[in-house]
Amino acid sequence: GGAPREQMKGILANALRMFTQSEDKSKAGLEEQTKATNQGQKEVARLQQENEALQKEKDASTLKTQELEKALEASKAETAANKAEIAANKAEIAANKVTHAQEMDTQRLASSDPVAALATLQRALARRAL
Repeated sequence: GGAPREQMKGILANALRMFTQSEDKSKAGLEEQTKATNQGQKEVARLQQENEALQKEKDASTLKTQELEKALEASKAETAANKAEIAANKAEIAANKVTHAQEMDTQRLASSDPVAALATLQRALARRAL
């Protein structure tokens, strides 16, 4: 009756071998998984660095845009000031022309009617005082 015992030994040896192989496989699988996880973590770190660099670039770009906008506003303000100055100069020229015309009228009047010329001059001075 030694056969069943030998058979049992064979089955146990076989089972042990299969168990050992599956252990080795799962160890190898675990190592692969660990490698993949480490690789993934490295990749995540690299992407985070890239993202930070891009964010810095974006911040610098935003800053540059803000500077350009400020410069543009300043330029617009300067242009507006220049236009106002030109308008004031034109108004002054127009006023000078009116004054000159009044002076010519006054001179013409003075040669023909000194009293009326004086009244005109007084009115002109009164207007200027306002």
